[in-house]
Amino acid sequence: MGKLNCRQAEVEEITHFNPAYQLHYEAERKRVTELAQDAAYLLFMSRADVDQLRSGDPGAYSASWDEGGQPPFRFFNAYVGKQVVGVADLMTQDKGAWAGWPIVEPIYVIPDCWKHGVGRKLWARCAEVARRDGAPGLHVCSLNQNEIARKFYEHTLGLTKVSDESLTIGQHVFPATRYEVPNLGDAIGPGEGLSGASSLVGRHPIVR
Repeated sequence: MGKLNCRQAEVEEITHFNPAYQLHYEAERKRVTELAQDAAYLLFMSRADVDQLRSGDPGAYSASWDEGGQPPFRFFNAYVGKQVVGVADLMTQDKGAWAGWPIVEPIYVIPDCWKHGVGRKLWARCAEVARRDGAPGLHVCSLNQNEIARKFYEHTLGLTKVSDESLTIGQHVFPATRYEVPNLGDAIGPGEGLSGASSLVGRHPIVR
């Protein structure tokens, strides 16, 4: 396979419910997630921590932010040709002080496509859908030691920190931060979408 032209990535919402399609999507999304997690998380987590995080076992980890949410759940893939190079999920939180606010959870881009605008397109689609649904704003949570993601959210997007969070894996506690984008309509601007994304949806998110 030749070098990916990541800037040609296009985002599509997953709408198929055919089991055969679903299995394919799940396999592709799992691949993207694992590549992104390995590249970012292994810089500050052990291999055992990362494996436990994505094991799917009950009680394998706990996050202080709402990862369950409530319907509707929206799933987006970024494609270069037929290859999935990024994924993002959008859901509405249903617990605590932020119930009713949408959160991007998670968003991942394969390392080969970092800094090539793939994450920008995923983030733009999530923001666009949240705005269309009349959301008061948009949240995302990021581990503090994930320097790649933290710099993106704080410096590139200029998101506002709203609360301290944490991720616990076994005996290890990883501090995290919740970021907020208020006023989605003002941030995106009327008529702006993937091609006109500016202050809110610019640049590239990496991994949470």
